[in-house]
Amino acid sequence: MKRIVWLLSLACVACFAGVASVCAQSVPPLINYQGKLTDSGGNAMTGTKTLTFNLYETKDAATAVWGPQTFKDVYLIGGMFNVILGTTDTPGRPLINAFDGQERYLGITVEGGQEIEPRQRILSAPYALQAEKAAVAANAQQLNGHDPNWYVPVGTIVPFWRPIEPDGWLLCNGQKVPDGSQYDEFKRLIGPYTPNLQNMFLRGIQPGVSVGHYQTDTFKSHQHRVDHVLVQQGWGNGGTMGNYLLLNQNANNQIGNTEIWTEPTGDPGEFGETRPKNMAVNFIIKY
Repeated sequence: MKRIVWLLSLACVACFAGVASVCAQSVPPLINYQGKLTDSGGNAMTGTKTLTFNLYETKDAATAVWGPQTFKDVYLIGGMFNVILGTTDTPGRPLINAFDGQERYLGITVEGGQEIEPRQRILSAPYALQAEKAAVAANAQQLNGHDPNWYVPVGTIVPFWRPIEPDGWLLCNGQKVPDGSQYDEFKRLIGPYTPNLQNMFLRGIQPGVSVGHYQTDTFKSHQHRVDHVLVQQGWGNGGTMGNYLLLNQNANNQIGNTEIWTEPTGDPGEFGETRPKNMAVNFIIKY
């Protein structure tokens, strides 16, 4: 009985949307794979076939790093076929995790037979899958092995020049923290509400005071200098107490009488408080 040798003329096309701007867009964890099946005489195969795919670290490795992924009833048109590998193999391993090594080789079997030789080496385009993890940027997703909260811990407060908070942050306006597991650590450390920092300045903590300690506005104790002030008592008719008079010595050493009164010192201010020049921003807090 004549044995049919399966040959494969391969054209591998990996199409990944947004590879040029991979940092801004998510890379689809799929490979578009096209090939051509011919028999031992070079004639194009027709009909439908079951194709199985595996990925290996080397051209002769015994164990696959990914696969198998099997496609049944793949149509052959003039021997040509098209399949999309991913997102996972039969054991459930993500295709995106298969491209974290120096080399990868694709092994293909047809109708459960012997794997076609030689295995096809995967070239650079499918490695765009690994850009989802930004390995060439010092493993940016893992930030050199650290969780993102290692660099910006939960509870970090920064000024922010926009009216709406960015992803991963909340406005410090006393709002109730939304529901969701992503807020669990925030609620554990800070509570169910964000700090209300509207119209607030932040100060460095001092010994014996806990984080979040609030102080009302105040004015430092001080004195105003008034030179040579004397008070004289006057008497009216019939021996009744008269008015108190204030005797002031002016710059020419002349004594004069004035009535006693009080008035504010300087500008009373918009809100009756002492404050430096300032500019409004939003304070945001990391969750």
